[in-house]
Amino acid sequence: MFSGGTIPIPEPEPEPEDDEEDEEETGPDDEIDECPVCGESVTGDQQFCEACGTALFGQCPVCGRGVTDEPYCPECGTAIQEECEVCGARRHSSEEFCSNCGTRF
Repeated sequence: MFSGGTIPIPEPEPEPEDDEEDEEETGPDDEIDECPVCGESVTGDQQFCEACGTALFGQCPVCGRGVTDEPYCPECGTAIQEECEVCGARRHSSEEFCSNCGTRF
């Protein structure tokens, strides 16, 4: 039984403020991927991994999105890797020499 007095009502907790400055919005050109060497998160517009320095192979020749070792651009579907005419090894379309046999493209 209640013996008089008031019942304390807890004050509502304030809602956390959004720190818009700390949050980075990602758009289609900034799709998050992983570095093929160290696994660190990289965005589609990066040329190199900031953690280990690995070259992320360049940009799609059609849409300009940064690409890693995918055979096709994840943004527009353009073929990124091609076969060496001499040895058949897969290569990135921006490479000047085959890493397997040394043929100049």
